[in-house]
Amino acid sequence: YGVWKNKSSDLIGSESNSLESYYDLYMDTLTWIDEHIVDYIAPQIYWSTDNNDINYEVMVSSWNDVVKDSGVRLYIGQNINDLDIASEIYKQIEINREYEYVSGNILFSARDIMNDNDNIVMQLKEAYNCKAILPTKFNDN
Repeated sequence: YGVWKNKSSDLIGSESNSLESYYDLYMDTLTWIDEHIVDYIAPQIYWSTDNNDINYEVMVSSWNDVVKDSGVRLYIGQNINDLDIASEIYKQIEINREYEYVSGNILFSARDIMNDNDNIVMQLKEAYNCKAILPTKFNDN
């Protein structure tokens, strides 16, 4: 889930107004990161850039700060099944690229790419218009 804690519950929480994975789902993802229990984290940031309660860019920024200097890689989970999000996926990918610790993204789901919901294929072709060079090693350890 994309929200660890809201700032209203914990001062180090995110500027969001949502279900909290810490209290509602019993997931302490910040401890997982701090104690290097995970190699990567993929918060599901399934909201649009104009959502006032849980803004996409605010959440990406928050997670970027969480993983900073931790050695844990950050991949943003994005829901292209939601037509509001599918219509702005190119914009969201560009936002991801602005943050130093965002290593990539995970799109849900392949079915929506196959169905080309909201012209998703064209947006993805535009966003990924260069060949990727694979990294030679996963961990810096």
